[in-house]
Amino acid sequence: MDEGDPERILQGFEAERAALLDAARGREAGLPARWLHQPSHYTVPASDPDRIRKAAGGMAPCRRLLDRLGLAPAEVAAAVDVDAALLEDALARGAPPPVVIVDGEDATALDPDVQARARTAAVEALCAVDWGRTLALYMPSGLELAACARDLVDVVGATLRRGGRLDGVVWPKARHEDELRLLDRALAALEPERGQVRVVLMVESAAALTRLPALTDALRPRLAALVLGLVDLASDLGLPEARQDHPALDAARVQLVQAAAAVGVPAIDAMTFDYPVRDPSLDDAANRTRALAALATCARDARRGAALGLAGKWVGHPLQLLVNEVVRRAALGGPERLARDVAEARAYAAAVRAGRGAIAREGRMLDRATDRHVRVRLRAALAHGLEAASPRAGAVKGSMSGRTVAPTANHRERPAHEPRASVAANGWRDRRSKRRELPAPARSRASEAAQASATGAPESSMAVRPPPPPHSESCSSI
Repeated sequence: MDEGDPERILQGFEAERAALLDAARGREAGLPARWLHQPSHYTVPASDPDRIRKAAGGMAPCRRLLDRLGLAPAEVAAAVDVDAALLEDALARGAPPPVVIVDGEDATALDPDVQARARTAAVEALCAVDWGRTLALYMPSGLELAACARDLVDVVGATLRRGGRLDGVVWPKARHEDELRLLDRALAALEPERGQVRVVLMVESAAALTRLPALTDALRPRLAALVLGLVDLASDLGLPEARQDHPALDAARVQLVQAAAAVGVPAIDAMTFDYPVRDPSLDDAANRTRALAALATCARDARRGAALGLAGKWVGHPLQLLVNEVVRRAALGGPERLARDVAEARAYAAAVRAGRGAIAREGRMLDRATDRHVRVRLRAALAHGLEAASPRAGAVKGSMSGRTVAPTANHRERPAHEPRASVAANGWRDRRSKRRELPAPARSRASEAAQASATGAPESSMAVRPPPPPHSESCSSI
């Protein structure tokens, strides 16, 4: 910068500021809209074609499974501590899973013939199943297993050549960034379009934990999520028990959340190992008690992960999928909390328009930092397809999503737009019945995608990060 001339100093600083901001954006994964909502990763063995097909149906068999166990929905709701109406609504919808993982690694026996059949079954499923809104992923053997290269070439290559559905691969037991660069080169050689196949990274070792920034950097821009591999990590750390609430594993969760947030991808928690299935050695009453306890454990694990900032969880059974989904929706705080968040966002937007930087509302300070946190919660609610119930009688027309204001070419500030609340007097209202042409995550970013299209920005440039507050350069009502 030139010394002594304020205008030249200003221009030099602004030029370097713009370069630094561009570099910071380049360090993020930039997830497309359909990857933004990953509350449940449903994993099934690649060696079981029937289970792969059933997994695509998500919660559709849940009512039948409850009947088989002799469980009423109200009993399950009480066991997992959610409102019975919320669970009934999920059962009625029978929604597909957000993500399905066809597991060719630990869920497949280390037998060459079994592995070969699993590869064939995976390709057939990825090509034949109607995956709809579900993200379809494949997990090959890790680097240390002899089948690793064959899994990648035979499954990824064949699926893409046949025009099948493969949104990404789940890479297990990574230890060093060099293996991720090898994976990137292999995928680039197999895919018709560079970057078509995303990567979900399993964090399952002490080496991975200590190298998380280097690992995530090596996978940009393919990275789509970080997943905690709890049992393998417990083994690597030498823990006496692979216990969900072990302090060392909670510390790993915190590291995972931090590393994922730094690059704009979700962190995903480990699976609950207690399955709600019948034990032939037990009578009906004992099986009912056992199944309820397993579902209560899944709910407790889901709440624990959500409280630590994990955006999703692995599940391995339709009833685990059901419980995880309803618990995560309930964890958003209910219609009153959502309405309060909308009111706070409105109040702060009004304060900004009035030229104030911080205000007090109902004894609570509102400023740029609190506003950003409120908008994170609103975005999560929108991704789940939920709207606010008004704390007072009547309803306000409109959409909670508001409107995005894209930054101008020279980064000047744009005016804020106040959020508009769509409210229902009787509690949660499911927005998935509206605009069915868009999946849930896409709806939460529909306005961003429209703006990106209008300004020529690619969809992949939209990171999972919450938008800036209303008086910053890129404004969104949530």
